[in-house]
Amino acid sequence: MIRFSQNNEQDYILNHFKDQQGTFLDLGAYNGVDLSNTRALMEQGWNGICFEPQPEIFEKLAENCMEYKKVYCYEMAMGQVNGTFTLNANDTYYSTLVDSEMDRWTGTFDFKPIECEVIDFETFMINSPFRIFDFISIDCEGIDYEILKQINLDEVGCSMVCVETNGKETQKYIDYIKQFSGFEVTHINAENLIMAR
Repeated sequence: MIRFSQNNEQDYILNHFKDQQGTFLDLGAYNGVDLSNTRALMEQGWNGICFEPQPEIFEKLAENCMEYKKVYCYEMAMGQVNGTFTLNANDTYYSTLVDSEMDRWTGTFDFKPIECEVIDFETFMINSPFRIFDFISIDCEGIDYEILKQINLDEVGCSMVCVETNGKETQKYIDYIKQFSGFEVTHINAENLIMAR
């Protein structure tokens, strides 16, 4: 099987769900193939929603997901408030709403400011085609914790979450997720935290 995820996260995800069919939410989906925590689930017939705010990357995402009729792609970012905001965009996997995040990539990436639509989780759920998300992947370059805090993992029926921490303040993510029944740490690497129940 092709490995799509960055550091074998896919192995932990597939081992958890086995042959189960479910629904995923992928926030920061990039092109839907490279570095993807949800591509293998798509290929197993899962329902899903992918968010990607960078227009050129979104085109690739939409094209890569076209054959999966139960996967919906949204050209927007998840954030703390609704509105139009400046996205520091580049043509790789790294675009961010957080200005200070660009400092990590000085001399590596070139950024250009573009306008993008941002929606908070509560508003998204009003019109979401799905109410339950068995698996949630959050890779939102600097606002991952702010997004995670908006999600009641019990209410959306989530049994596994993968969130990018980049090794910073990982314990606060663990503490937030552990308030929901049954979650334990499944895997931690330099980029991501995976917890499941």
